[in-house]
Amino acid sequence: MKAIQAAGRGGYVALRLVDIPRPRPRAGQVLVRVTSAGVTPLDRTVLAGLHPRASVLALVPGNEGAGVVIQIVPAHDRSFPLEQAPRRCAT
Repeated sequence: MKAIQAAGRGGYVALRLVDIPRPRPRAGQVLVRVTSAGVTPLDRTVLAGLHPRASVLALVPGNEGAGVVIQIVPAHDRSFPLEQAPRRCAT
């Protein structure tokens, strides 16, 4: 899958379009095909190394997004069929 990823420190200029493995959701999680995402001032703070998340290497920024739920992995204690899932999601 494609992702915008920080190649290092340096703000927005450090961002690169890369191919990364598709995430595999675990119990109680969903997988969303993101169709729209925002990069916010918080992301700029992280990219500049001024936030605790800045220590994460290969950071994929973005705290806001919308898309289509493509996979749901039920929690161990209950079932949540895909038919009942919202087709669109915002974070």
